[in-house]
Amino acid sequence: MKLLSKIAKIILFCLLIWVFSPQTTLSVLAESEHKPKTCEIGIYLLSLPEFNFAEKTFTADFWAWSVCPFPDLKPLQDMEVINVVDVETDFDNVIETKDLYGSFKSFNKVYWAQRRFRTVIKYEWNIKKYPFDRHTLIIALEETIKSTDDFVYTVDRRNSNYDKNILLEGWKIKDLELYANKFQYETTFGDPQLSSGSSEYTRFEIHIELERTDLLGFFKLIAGVYASFVAILLGFFVELGERTQLLVGSLFAIVVNMISLQGVLGNTPYLTFVDIIHITTLFYVCVGGVTAIYSYLLIEKGKEAKSIKLDRKVFFPIFLISYLVFNFIVFLCAIKA
Repeated sequence: MKLLSKIAKIILFCLLIWVFSPQTTLSVLAESEHKPKTCEIGIYLLSLPEFNFAEKTFTADFWAWSVCPFPDLKPLQDMEVINVVDVETDFDNVIETKDLYGSFKSFNKVYWAQRRFRTVIKYEWNIKKYPFDRHTLIIALEETIKSTDDFVYTVDRRNSNYDKNILLEGWKIKDLELYANKFQYETTFGDPQLSSGSSEYTRFEIHIELERTDLLGFFKLIAGVYASFVAILLGFFVELGERTQLLVGSLFAIVVNMISLQGVLGNTPYLTFVDIIHITTLFYVCVGGVTAIYSYLLIEKGKEAKSIKLDRKVFFPIFLISYLVFNFIVFLCAIKA
């Protein structure tokens, strides 16, 4: 037992010598020196004044602030807004103050800076399921000077928020989330201090969850299509000449409605829920034209009674029921999606 006790004391003595040796101390200090500095970053969203589907942009007005432990750290001045089309900033100020929140406990004072941003940001609006679409708008702010080896953002979640009285006609903000990420570029941008072929910068992202609530605007846009379909149905109860006029008028109304819809929602490389309704109604116009020709041929053969019976007892219910079922299925799929 005495031998084991002596061996334990020797091991403990050796460990103490290693821990408090100059080499170990210098190693620990070196690691602490290489730890990147940080500042707390937060935002307050003031408004979302415009959503532009045609130009694929949205406009955001917000305050951003930073709380830093060192006066040489100026993240608001060194940051850029990613994917921005236009940006205006004002009300820059920096105040030296006490840190009552205790964000940087080892510092007696901190430097609080503020800046207001008015931005127009690029955004790929996915309106396939319009008017049941939801979106996540992203405002990304990135450090432009210091790499993540030297500086990173810390998110100030307890103070960040959005104005609950923001006026969003036809929209509702479901949530607002904040993230601090690192974004890597496959270039050093010529920085002579970086030896690798890439560089990494800290990024602050604001994710705004939006839900559309404007169904009335949708029915205003789609009313012309449904009116055109009603005109197709009326064609089965009138003379052939009037029926042809109704079909031509329906075709013209649908095409005009599609053009006006493109002006509101923009030109998309995919079929939207509303496009499917338009194209399907165009198909019914074409089929209605075929039935009109068939009725004309029957009348030419002296079978006018048969023509009327087919139009009113066969074609009319088939058109009406199939169109209603189609719309029900498409609406159901869009809502579920």
